[in-house]
Amino acid sequence: MYFTSSKSIMLRSKEITLIYMFKGLKSLLTGILAGTAVGVLFSPKKGKELRQNFKKELKDGGTGLNTVKSTFKDMGKEIGDYVEHVSETEEFKKGKAKVKKYAGIAKKEAKKIIKKNVPARTIRKAEKLVTEAKETVKDVVKKVQKAAPKKAQKAKPRKKKNG
Repeated sequence: MYFTSSKSIMLRSKEITLIYMFKGLKSLLTGILAGTAVGVLFSPKKGKELRQNFKKELKDGGTGLNTVKSTFKDMGKEIGDYVEHVSETEEFKKGKAKVKKYAGIAKKEAKKIIKKNVPARTIRKAEKLVTEAKETVKDVVKKVQKAAPKKAQKAKPRKKKNG
């Protein structure tokens, strides 16, 4: 018969944890590198200009992160401009209306299914939790508005139709 001590089980458990942590870290770093590479490849600046900025920053004692940061900032602005342009097109407006229509239908059907299959007591508890969450969000928004009045003007809670 084979016996293991609790000490050997704990060591094995720590070993497994470290293996998973390493895999997670490896995945994170791979993702960061891949994201940076994609960002640089699809940069609004020319590759030559980007390389020059990297070289200049490295020569000045930097790490190159400011170049990456400005590249992503430029990309974000371009994407924002594009999204704004697309959202003004007739096709987008029609698609948005369809999504809204079908989302409404899905919501009604989901309510029917829930009412039929979920006990009333559970529904009341869920509704209470949703109400509490909404109140908490409103409180947080109010605190943010007090802390930073100018910036918080944009963060006012939207009023939502009941449905």
